[in-house]
Amino acid sequence: MDNTKVKVTSMVKGRIGVSLPDLRFKREWPRMGTSIPVDMSILQEAIFDPGFNRMVREGVLIIDDKKARIELGLESEESESSVFVLNEMQMVKLLKVSNIDEFEATLKQMSGAQRRTLADIAIEKEIDSYDKTELIKKYCGIDVRHTIDLNRQNKEEVAIKNKQQPNKRPLI
Repeated sequence: MDNTKVKVTSMVKGRIGVSLPDLRFKREWPRMGTSIPVDMSILQEAIFDPGFNRMVREGVLIIDDKKARIELGLESEESESSVFVLNEMQMVKLLKVSNIDEFEATLKQMSGAQRRTLADIAIEKEIDSYDKTELIKKYCGIDVRHTIDLNRQNKEEVAIKNKQQPNKRPLI
């Protein structure tokens, strides 16, 4: 299986980079959902790097192929798939539409990185359902409602500051 390519996907908002100079491996995932094929031989060595290993185990980067995960020692053949993945649209739907029981059950299955991404999306979209934000706070320690309030205050302060500055006329 050494010459095969394995798809590695970013599951967090923002840019993720992996640089392993000893393996001559450097890749960048520019946004959530980006998949990059990586040689299995590289993954077999990279999994011993503490940083890369942590990224994979915490769900920052995921390996879709169960056979590859077993070969890399990330799960056993007997275990059910440890990969539980939601894309950004599924997370928005979860935040806006799902009932509280479904929301909590899904939240429990998510990796820590996915929970933080869910909180980021809730903040970005200003979804401040009390029950759901309390569960996010319980499971990943991020106070979504408070962060949304702080962002709104910041926007107001910037708007007021911009109004107070006199308009400068261009020099001709």
